[in-house]
Amino acid sequence: MGTIKHRGEHQFQAIIRKKGYPNKSKTFETRALAKDWLEKTERSMDAGIFVDPAAGPTDLLDSILKRYLEEVVPTHKGHESEKYRINKMRRDSLARYRFTAVTSDLIAEYRNDRLKEVSPSSVRRDLELLRSIFNYAQQEWRIKVTNPVALIKLPGPSKARDRRISKDEETWIVRTLETTPRNTDGSFAEGTRNPWVQRALKLSIETAMRRSELFALDWKNIDLEQQTAFLPSGATKNGYSRTVPLSKAAVEILHTLDPKTEGAVFPTTNNAIKLAYARAVVRARKLYLSDCASTGKGPKPGFLEDLHWHDARHEAISRFVPKLANILELKAVSGHRDIRSLDRYYTPDSAELARKLG
Repeated sequence: MGTIKHRGEHQFQAIIRKKGYPNKSKTFETRALAKDWLEKTERSMDAGIFVDPAAGPTDLLDSILKRYLEEVVPTHKGHESEKYRINKMRRDSLARYRFTAVTSDLIAEYRNDRLKEVSPSSVRRDLELLRSIFNYAQQEWRIKVTNPVALIKLPGPSKARDRRISKDEETWIVRTLETTPRNTDGSFAEGTRNPWVQRALKLSIETAMRRSELFALDWKNIDLEQQTAFLPSGATKNGYSRTVPLSKAAVEILHTLDPKTEGAVFPTTNNAIKLAYARAVVRARKLYLSDCASTGKGPKPGFLEDLHWHDARHEAISRFVPKLANILELKAVSGHRDIRSLDRYYTPDSAELARKLG
């Protein structure tokens, strides 16, 4: 026979201890609700049809996302991106629905709304993660729920981005990223006030490191004599450690950063660099157009337009190709686990290919 304990204001705990079943308990706001749950649960046990749902009828999708974030995500390699996506989901109205009541229609609505904000590939990754969460809840937490993500069509992958930063564009951006002192009136001249962003960009083009990897660099993991930089597993996107070879130019860049025995190579934030770079590209484009107007030259189509920081990695890998003809060497430098992934980064210069053909 079950019992009900009054544990405080609006807290009535129903407890069932029945032979052949694990002890069950659940807290309700009223004694009537606790009694109703207790009687229904005991009847289903007596009839041999009891199924432990593991998630109560009031548990929201948000609570499942939070549990997955705390218990499962830390065990995954490359968990930072999963944390970001789950926290984004938790802020969405979808998270306010009960977990067992999330339908394929709601997931489809979520998909369509997200497609208005981000690329199809990003939405696809969101949904693949959500599908994994539902599967995990079914298999490991024994929650009786249908996986609604499996019932909808996922967006197709976006066309692989093939934008590269040309050397001319690099020159303009680097020039724009020169740090500027204050004017005599105390204001800042047009330019960047972040002393790290220019050298971070240069190092990215010299090493093909991702922005997140640059900001995980620690002086204790850099050997300037051997020209190597070690990235531990927690610092890489795929969760596998690797040692990055440094060119002479990369070593020179690091020397300008006042090498230390330990500590962050770039003592600033990832987001600060991202924003400073975006503003620099806009300024570079403005200055370029002004220069074209003053010289009477027409601007090159697309010059200094549609540029992302990640394009520096794209450019770096493409520049490595003539130097590292062995695809395995190229893969070791870039940090890709799958050789096929290099296809989207290697964009050869057609004129250079023509010269090779003779």
